[in-house]
Amino acid sequence: MLERRLEFTEEKMLHYGACEVRTNEKNRKLLGWRKTFRYQKNYFRISSAEFDEKAYIVFSSIDDRTYADVGLMEDIDAVLSDASDEMIDRKVRYVLGLDAGNMQGDTV
Repeated sequence: MLERRLEFTEEKMLHYGACEVRTNEKNRKLLGWRKTFRYQKNYFRISSAEFDEKAYIVFSSIDDRTYADVGLMEDIDAVLSDASDEMIDRKVRYVLGLDAGNMQGDTV
């Protein structure tokens, strides 16, 4: 289920105009990183993390191609992996800067 939710989130990134970019393919495969996306001047990657036995979808970003190429990004937000499609859609829009509304607290 987690893999499907991560793929759904990546599809939403593409839906809202993010483009997949090729970055350090060697490290990506070696370290198991997911796709890297570019939207406007920022680079993004979706990953997962577990806290208190709950799986989260984690959004990471950086605004420098050099760092994106080597996979260095900052975690900027997260949402429970079992959140509704609507909540994940809202979170993607928020992370991309398409919705200026405050999404703090929406991870639980």
